[in-house]
Amino acid sequence: ICQENEESSRGAAENTIGVSFNGCLASLGAGTLLTIFSMGIKEAYLRLDACQECRWKELKPAIDKQIELSRKLLNAWALVENLVVIDKVEDPHDRPLWDAHNAPISRRDLFKLATKQGAAALAQAVEKNHQKGRLPGRDHRRLVNSFSQFPEIQNSVTLTNADTFANITVSDTCTACGTCARACPTEAISINIDKEEKYFQLNFAPLNCIACEVCVHLCLPSSITMDKSITLNKAVLENTEVVLLEGPLSQCEQCKSYFPSKPDTYVCPTCEVRRNNPFGSIVPPGLNSIPQKERKDHD
Repeated sequence: ICQENEESSRGAAENTIGVSFNGCLASLGAGTLLTIFSMGIKEAYLRLDACQECRWKELKPAIDKQIELSRKLLNAWALVENLVVIDKVEDPHDRPLWDAHNAPISRRDLFKLATKQGAAALAQAVEKNHQKGRLPGRDHRRLVNSFSQFPEIQNSVTLTNADTFANITVSDTCTACGTCARACPTEAISINIDKEEKYFQLNFAPLNCIACEVCVHLCLPSSITMDKSITLNKAVLENTEVVLLEGPLSQCEQCKSYFPSKPDTYVCPTCEVRRNNPFGSIVPPGLNSIPQKERKDHD
């Protein structure tokens, strides 16, 4: 319940505990809501009965979007009805009210009371702070981490464009340059190049992807295709890396860089372009869409 709700001291159901947040409920995020259920809490209520009169009422669409995503995901475990949205309190009841930032017990102990999964599972679900490198936002991480705490899914759920998840495929025009992996802001794409064995492997962690399309715009035309639709299954929920492309490498006779081997090809794609067009260049599709004047301004 939001701190702005003047009826926060009374609840909509008996045998519940109210938790008051010092800010808009839009700050919770779907990741927090999924984490609550992943740790064994059976039912959660969101009080939105004061939103229309709230000074933060402009954030109501963000709350609705989070609820929509949370319910879509909870449907995978048949828990969609357990997230209850209250727009009007018909019969208010007295019940305890805790301040989320100053509860009588710690948030960790609160979760322990609601679950038997133990401290290790709790820490894993809430945050994997030991992970280093470029990461998705905190709420996205909480969302992904919570998946591993749920039992096996019961219903098929497909996430779409609005849910900031995506799948990508890579064509044989890939040059194994690694630009996509270096540019990916969440390390959803990674590349392993073994120069001794002359072999490469391009990998993808689907739940790390935030559908930003940076890789699509920076790579060669048609090299990467993004599908902003992903169906939850065991492999996806475990965030298992998938191999996008792999194969042997050859070393360019001119620049000595490595590129995917092809029959009767002895120079890399970049050198091939320079050979055929000494004054030309390869421009990624994302840059091609920028007007020439704006491109000069960026320079």
